[in-house]
Amino acid sequence: MLSGHRGSVAKQFSSHPKLSRPAVATAAAPFCPRLVIRAHKDALVALRTFWQALLHNNVKFTALASALNEIERTVLKVTV
Repeated sequence: MLSGHRGSVAKQFSSHPKLSRPAVATAAAPFCPRLVIRAHKDALVALRTFWQALLHNNVKFTALASALNEIERTVLKVTV
């Protein structure tokens, strides 16, 4: 039924400039799976901390601000 559709979706994503990956890693940013996993884990921990702070009846603004700063730090760490 959708057999012809399968390849066209993959081709569509591979030709999209923001979704396609470079063929080789550049010297400025080599691919390292451990660093990717570490960055992902740090981001998940930061998000968990933020949502845990919101689960309490009395939410302290300083706790939320700290959690949001940690989320921003993890984003900047990955993008820089």
